[in-house]
Amino acid sequence: MQVFRKFQKGAHIVPLFCYNMTMIKPSVKVIEDKILKPEILHILFICRGNACRSIIAEAYLKSLNIKNITIKSVGSVATIGKSRNKIRYQRISRLLKRHNLQQYIKTDFAEQLTQELLDQSDIAICVNRKVFNNIPQSFILPKETYYWDITDIGEVGRIPSTSKEVSTFEDQIFSEVIQEVDKFVAERIAR
Repeated sequence: MQVFRKFQKGAHIVPLFCYNMTMIKPSVKVIEDKILKPEILHILFICRGNACRSIIAEAYLKSLNIKNITIKSVGSVATIGKSRNKIRYQRISRLLKRHNLQQYIKTDFAEQLTQELLDQSDIAICVNRKVFNNIPQSFILPKETYYWDITDIGEVGRIPSTSKEVSTFEDQIFSEVIQEVDKFVAERIAR
């Protein structure tokens, strides 16, 4: 059974769907049943600064060593906050090392989302709705675009008042990203 849903983004209608999944999160539904699988599947993770959530997703998915996929991460407003996100990137790199993912850590951070990167991608995954809404209206997203619901540090619900809270939030974000990547792999990649 097909359920059709479209989100209006400015003057553009952007289809969002999950392949053979009823739901990743309550707001994402199936809109198409059959898609031809490319020989190599290009996956693009998008967060705001490309210093935390998308970096974790890229490193973890790479660590799974799945054949015939390429993985990249970018930020919708990465260049704007690059200097202030340097410390966050360093903290996330240490977090990934603690989880034995050091060889999969992106060597740089704050890579800016471009139309060219979207054009090269078969699948785009925005880490939350705020990121999706930050993508310029002039950009054309891949036909297969998802968004998750992972709140970033500094967003409502994850505003830290101590450095211990920052560490706690980073651990929570890591767990949530891993859970979403595992779901994505089980429901979209590993069939």
